[in-house]
Amino acid sequence: MMLRLLESQELEVYKMCNLTIDINAFCPLRCEFCYQNLDGSVLSENEIFSIVDEHPNFDTVEIGGGEPFSDNRLVDIIKGLRSRDRKVHVSTSGVSIPEGLLDLSDEVRSGVQIQVSLHASTPELFNRITQTSNEKFFDRVVKNLKKLKEKYTTLISSTIYQSNLDDVPNIVDLANNLRVPIRVNLAFPTRNNVDLLTSEQIDQLRGYLLVQRILTNGSVDSPLVHKNNCTAITQAYGIEKQGICPVDCNRKKYVSPKGKISQCEFLEV
Repeated sequence: MMLRLLESQELEVYKMCNLTIDINAFCPLRCEFCYQNLDGSVLSENEIFSIVDEHPNFDTVEIGGGEPFSDNRLVDIIKGLRSRDRKVHVSTSGVSIPEGLLDLSDEVRSGVQIQVSLHASTPELFNRITQTSNEKFFDRVVKNLKKLKEKYTTLISSTIYQSNLDDVPNIVDLANNLRVPIRVNLAFPTRNNVDLLTSEQIDQLRGYLLVQRILTNGSVDSPLVHKNNCTAITQAYGIEKQGICPVDCNRKKYVSPKGKISQCEFLEV
């Protein structure tokens, strides 16, 4: 019985895992909690597709950065991945939309999900977290979210730490008003030494998110409302790990903009 349970858990992990490739190390924002060394590095298209071809069992490729939407190769990279029958998940700040992205065919777009990072509900807090002085960026992200959701499966990702904990209800309300699902995540320790949430704050946040998940019929989601199987979260916050982490099954690979391959970007920090 126990063997069957473990095999079942491994199967679920196998289904959910992906290959994460950060294609560049440049970004218009400087988020306080960002783990990336934004030194301008770029992973060539040949390197990207070679890595993908070397990992045929990963049916989803997550494209990150830096900022993929600031990379004029993104549309061609998406086309190349879809031609290989891979699903694509793109993580972006949404400050800009690359030319041609909204014009891709239905066949290509059907296998692409766009995740837009939005960690604040006001321009003032947005600028503080992203360490930018451009007053137009927040409104631009909201405007671009509206455009993207008409063409792609789109969700919002919010990373929470001390600076924006009190803003979580407002961020959730903004996502609901935009009719875009939201995933609320905990910040990981980085070289910037951001202030992480305490155990008590995490418990309070978990309770709030559970209620919101019920009220929104699942549109609000978070790792906090599920059993934690993430090794990185366990190491960062001491939350007990239950079940099998993708890293345990060798079902997660991370590729940095310099081409370094490791198991997980958050275990590298």
